[in-house]
Amino acid sequence: MKWPIVFLVMALVGCSRLPVGIAQDLPMSLAGAVSLDNQVRLIADSGAKAVRITAHWDQIEKTRGQYNWTSMDKVIDVLEISGLKALVVLKGTPTWAGNCVTCPPDLGAWSGFVGKIVSRYQSRVMAWEIWNEPNSQTMWSGTVDDYYGLVLTATQAIRTARSSAKIVLGSPTHAAILNEGPWISALLAKPGIGDYFDVLGIHVYGTVGTVDATFASLKRLTGKYGLESKEVWVTETNPQRDSETAQAEALEPWVRSLFDHGATFVFYFTLPNYCQSQTSQKEWCDANVYLTARRTGGLVHILDLSPTLVYRAFQALNGVKQ
Repeated sequence: MKWPIVFLVMALVGCSRLPVGIAQDLPMSLAGAVSLDNQVRLIADSGAKAVRITAHWDQIEKTRGQYNWTSMDKVIDVLEISGLKALVVLKGTPTWAGNCVTCPPDLGAWSGFVGKIVSRYQSRVMAWEIWNEPNSQTMWSGTVDDYYGLVLTATQAIRTARSSAKIVLGSPTHAAILNEGPWISALLAKPGIGDYFDVLGIHVYGTVGTVDATFASLKRLTGKYGLESKEVWVTETNPQRDSETAQAEALEPWVRSLFDHGATFVFYFTLPNYCQSQTSQKEWCDANVYLTARRTGGLVHILDLSPTLVYRAFQALNGVKQ
């Protein structure tokens, strides 16, 4: 087999301690009896520096003015104890604030929630991302103008609560950047948009397009709208090869290519194997993840959270001794 040689090479070049994290909501709903502590230990042992998690407003404030921080507190506590940073995505509209979870919310209510959560966690969170894939109707049912208003309101609330907080513009789908689509173009053209975020988040997936083509499109977009100086984080990425061995071999050059093109933080998606609608069928997912259309192979098997070859490759990339 070829992969042990690949791991040896990666171990030699992986000592640079790249700023690499994992995009994974916690606690994992499919982890069964595996505790949150052990889920986070898997992430920490991988050599990841950070985790991209979601703060679901619709779950934290189901009733207006009544906040349930129990789950979020536990996640932040365990990440901090493990030495992992948190990139927190703010999303999810409670029904009382906007009818549906993807609906544009009442901006006064949104401002109140954002201010509360940022004040609560302060420096314990490395950055705040405003929604996820807002160009996708499955994630955001509002218009570009609605999202622009959401960003302005959130940024004002974040900076009031913590002036030094880092703000990530909600990462659009990979295709939006690659195709320089009308949604992302309209957003970046909004008056003063550059004053309301620090980091441009993007997603890059192997079945959608190449790293070269994606960053060429990104460069044209940021150049057109005067945003060339903005930091770029790849908040979700996966080379999406057609076998576990091929995925392991592709991981290191794929991630390094993202950094070579200007990314300053990269988050691998995701920890367990992910098969979209079939993810709940754990045995099927582990057996067929590399045969699906999206073939998003995780770092661990979904059935028992045991490491895949990709996990070992990720460790090598991060300079973790095998």
